[in-house]
Amino acid sequence: MRGIVVRMLRIMGVLRIIEAVDGQDAWAAYELNRPDLVITDWHMPFGDGLELTKRIRGVDPYVPIMMLTVVDSRACVIEAVRAGVNDYVCKPFGRDELQHKLDRFIPVQ
Repeated sequence: MRGIVVRMLRIMGVLRIIEAVDGQDAWAAYELNRPDLVITDWHMPFGDGLELTKRIRGVDPYVPIMMLTVVDSRACVIEAVRAGVNDYVCKPFGRDELQHKLDRFIPVQ
């Protein structure tokens, strides 16, 4: 899924994309790069997206965070928002839906 999202972002004109293979790698990449936007999956090995969101919010209350998830339940959405997620996208999704969500946070073409 990560590769598909990266391809979608490149098609949209996003030039700088930093990938992470798991939650630990994502946290390390965040600390090193301090990106303008974080897109995370809810389910990742070595720390899920919810845990990553909470860690990021501990040091940066402003960076937009978007959660990708297969779970489309009200309880999960509420949990994600309480953790600090700004928006979420339920899988499967297409490029248009992703672009619509991203338009709130970064300029994409």
